[in-house]
Amino acid sequence: MSKTDGQAKPRKRKESSVARTLRRAWTRARLALPGRTIAMRGGYPRLLRRPGDYNFDSSLGLRLEKRFVSTTLRHIEEPFVFLDIGANIGIYSLYADRLPRCIAVLAFEPVWDNFHFLTGNLRANRTTKVRPFCVAIGPSGVVGLRFIPHHSGMSHVTDPASANVVAPSGGADFIDAALQPFAGQRLVAKIDVEGAEIAVLDELARTSAFSQVSDLIVEFKAHEQNPGGFLDDLAARIASLGFEAVTRRSKDTHFRRARLLAPAVGASGGAAP
Repeated sequence: MSKTDGQAKPRKRKESSVARTLRRAWTRARLALPGRTIAMRGGYPRLLRRPGDYNFDSSLGLRLEKRFVSTTLRHIEEPFVFLDIGANIGIYSLYADRLPRCIAVLAFEPVWDNFHFLTGNLRANRTTKVRPFCVAIGPSGVVGLRFIPHHSGMSHVTDPASANVVAPSGGADFIDAALQPFAGQRLVAKIDVEGAEIAVLDELARTSAFSQVSDLIVEFKAHEQNPGGFLDDLAARIASLGFEAVTRRSKDTHFRRARLLAPAVGASGGAAP
């Protein structure tokens, strides 16, 4: 997968060892304070406490508004519905809920333990637009997952022998039913499913609503579930569906339907979303 022509890779400022040590110490100090919830860096959102989970601990130090997914959503200029596929504890669903141009959020998280924290975080932040679903996206039926308690963000679909969680899987009919109230609205999908991306894309492509999907935000990460050749296959599948890379940062890439690509160049040097 090559870079979009004319796109300059943003220079990432490296955190010093002193700053990293201080940040981690401050996070530990905050976790020691009483209370059922704790705010992320910058004060929003508030998250149910989940010590011992790397995904939760690392989230506390994030400035959510500066993350790639958040920035991409913020720069979409028309009303849209956000599909948070692989929502985990709901950080990006919480962010999208506050965006004026976001009409609604459909958050899909199949692991019940994660879903418990997702719905708790929605209540703690008094969201009004988010509809959570404890379901995987893929061929209809039941799916086995490997849930990793100390790193919930790395939980993934696996073979039955390795699974320690089972969950329902919703196919094209389920997705269309969930999207029925938003017929004709622009759809933006974030896909972070640790190796099941192609299965998700194939099922999305079978929906009657797929033509409404204008943007995909996909995590490209070579981890244990991405053996050699998988990332090339994933990129080829996205291209075959009519999407092209617009911007990229680290392991995340924003794709847009080719017919919607604009020639304008944004401030960061990439094509403006």
